[in-house]
Amino acid sequence: MDEHFGFIVAAFAVTALILAGTIAAVLLDHRAQKRAVARLSGVTEHRSIGPDKDAIA
Repeated sequence: MDEHFGFIVAAFAVTALILAGTIAAVLLDHRAQKRAVARLSGVTEHRSIGPDKDAIA
């Protein structure tokens, strides 16, 4: 085999690990953001849309 085979395999392995870590980080962040949006949506559902009734009087 080629004398650079070990280096090439190591480079591909490191790249695969970094890519897998990046994908995992993005998926974990996406899940956290969805939870944050759901929590904020729950807070805003209790607000009324339109003018404040106390402000009109």
